[in-house]
Amino acid sequence: MKKSVFFAALAVAATLCACTREPLDVNTETEPATEGEGLLTITAGLESCADNTSSAAPSTRTYLDTDKETPLWKAGDKFYMIGRYSVDGDEKAYVLEDGAGTSKAVFVPEGSSFGGSYPHYAIYPSSLGISRTSSSYIFNFTLPQTQTGSETASGQMPAFAFIPDAEAQSGNVIFKNVCGLFRLALTSASSVTVGKLEIIDLAGNTLWGNAHFNMKDATEDPGTWGWSIDNTDTGKSHLFVDYSDAPKTLSSTPTYFYAAVPPGALSGGVRVIIYDDSDNPIDEFCSGKNLSVARAHIKPIKSTAVGNYTLLDLDGTANCYMVDRSETSPTYKFCATQGNGGGVTSIASAATLWETNNNNGASVNAVLNNDVTYAAGCISFSITGQQGNAVIAASDNSDNILWSWHIWLPNSLPVGFAELGNGVTSMDRNLGAMKESSEYATGFLYQYGRKDPFTGPYHVGSYNTAFTTSPAAAITNEAKTDATIAWSIANPTVYVDRRGASWDSANVAEWTDAKSIYDPCPAGWKVPARADYNGLSFDSWDGTAWGYQETTSEYWFHGTGRLYYNSSDKHAAETAKNGYYWTTSKGVTTAYVRMTTDAKTFTEGTIDKGTAAAVRCVAE
Repeated sequence: MKKSVFFAALAVAATLCACTREPLDVNTETEPATEGEGLLTITAGLESCADNTSSAAPSTRTYLDTDKETPLWKAGDKFYMIGRYSVDGDEKAYVLEDGAGTSKAVFVPEGSSFGGSYPHYAIYPSSLGISRTSSSYIFNFTLPQTQTGSETASGQMPAFAFIPDAEAQSGNVIFKNVCGLFRLALTSASSVTVGKLEIIDLAGNTLWGNAHFNMKDATEDPGTWGWSIDNTDTGKSHLFVDYSDAPKTLSSTPTYFYAAVPPGALSGGVRVIIYDDSDNPIDEFCSGKNLSVARAHIKPIKSTAVGNYTLLDLDGTANCYMVDRSETSPTYKFCATQGNGGGVTSIASAATLWETNNNNGASVNAVLNNDVTYAAGCISFSITGQQGNAVIAASDNSDNILWSWHIWLPNSLPVGFAELGNGVTSMDRNLGAMKESSEYATGFLYQYGRKDPFTGPYHVGSYNTAFTTSPAAAITNEAKTDATIAWSIANPTVYVDRRGASWDSANVAEWTDAKSIYDPCPAGWKVPARADYNGLSFDSWDGTAWGYQETTSEYWFHGTGRLYYNSSDKHAAETAKNGYYWTTSKGVTTAYVRMTTDAKTFTEGTIDKGTAAAVRCVAE
């Protein structure tokens, strides 16, 4: 055994500190604990994602004590020592000799001691890359997209220590974390085994990638460490924690899960997807709260119960979700987000706002069961098996609507065809339509820039009765000159009667070429741009089907009718012998559409933004 002495000779002792903190309850959306509490000031450690009884083989990593707070050294832990003015090859590795399983350990060098000039840097783990410039050191490491769930693997939780002089080196060298920890406690009333977690930053913050520390002006204060992480690649807001080597079976007692994330992550909230040990997604939860994880802090989420659901938002969150009625899943689920944006906060309940079996609002049989539920940031429901559409609304404690989502249960799921201009892929039917042609093909109607649908004609060639034949929570109309986007979100069933202008008094409502949070299309689809319709080729006008059939795909662009302001009855609806298809392109009070008319043309034009017209979604 090598002689164990302090750094001035051959070794360094290291001490780790415990911490306490209050949990954040995602179910009740309580405020997070203050960032001042729970500081993890440690000498040489990484907070582990291991469960506390882990007996995995030694490696360059540490783990947490049974209190879930105290980081402990593990046999095989190793770090590098280097000086600010060192040259290539001067790095010296120190390995743990005594103190495995405790918060204070003695490390000895591999070979001779490090003798470079002060200040020194200690770098954990020893696998980090080092590059030099004429005036600074840059420590390079990669935060992996997939972390090892059974323990915090090497590189997942890097830490640094700044050693200004020999006196500091002769005492306990205090390592400080680069990242923070996200901690999740899961329970289950049934035997659910977790094989993987997918953690998604709802603000799009980077969770993994190539990271760097420029130590040119470094001191003991981590604020002087020149931290940066590459965020140029897409998909870096998704992080996986893999437990396939040691799946965890849940019970009524909380089981803890950890992920190392960069400081500042989860500032816009978090979405977590839970996979079983066969890699099937079975549940998820979401919080729109600011959960920003500070460096060297654990951000805990209070115990969340796990069930078994069909997740509708695996391809992304949206304002519309398509349901495959052929599936036998008992319950569907999606996270309550603002379309493809952040989570909706302050939700107290969720319920069906209205539903219909066709497009004109004359519902015959319910499409959703009376079991719409909000919990842990998500909404769940089951279906009756009927075709149709429904709108689910989330409300606060005062029954004010905070957001709403369109649930689309067509006769068969839409498919896409690449026949629009520039090879753009279009859906085979209008948004909300039950079929791609003939009866039930008109779909819903939308005021420009709004995410919520209004019922239209029963089928092509028919007359709309939207405000007289409507679901139980009646779709109504209101002559209003001060409507705003916020007002429209809180009143998703109210059509704004306003002619010759935008329905939005501030004239800021818009759909954009890059999908916005107000876009009504499902995940992966969006409202088309004006140019997307260029070059579209049609067969001749069909007077029976009231529309054009696209030449190659044989899909239809039907007459849809529209809702618009009329001075006599305030909310006249036009027969479906004419069709109006929105694009994202707009002017001040009007926006561009493509029109099918009984004059047998398919032309471009503009209509008032207050008009409600059809949407034919295209692929993003």
